[in-house]
Amino acid sequence: GAIRDFNLIYAPDRYTARLQWIDSNQRFFTSAGTVLVFSVAEGLSVSVGKTTEVLGKHDCLQLGGNSELLEVSTRGSCCLIELTATGL
Repeated sequence: GAIRDFNLIYAPDRYTARLQWIDSNQRFFTSAGTVLVFSVAEGLSVSVGKTTEVLGKHDCLQLGGNSELLEVSTRGSCCLIELTATGL
């Protein structure tokens, strides 16, 4: 069968990272400074506050400069990556 390989490369001395695969509708809160949502299906809906974006397959939405608790909702399959600066 097909091989799916997805790597997250980051500087662990500068960031902590969290990666998770989401296969259903999900609502979550994050305080990460940078959030990446990588779509693995057509028509992924990502809502942040009152703004909604629709992503195509293999599109990536980057939410940067976050300094407070952020509410994010996804409708579809995606990979969620949260990066938080370590404060160095």
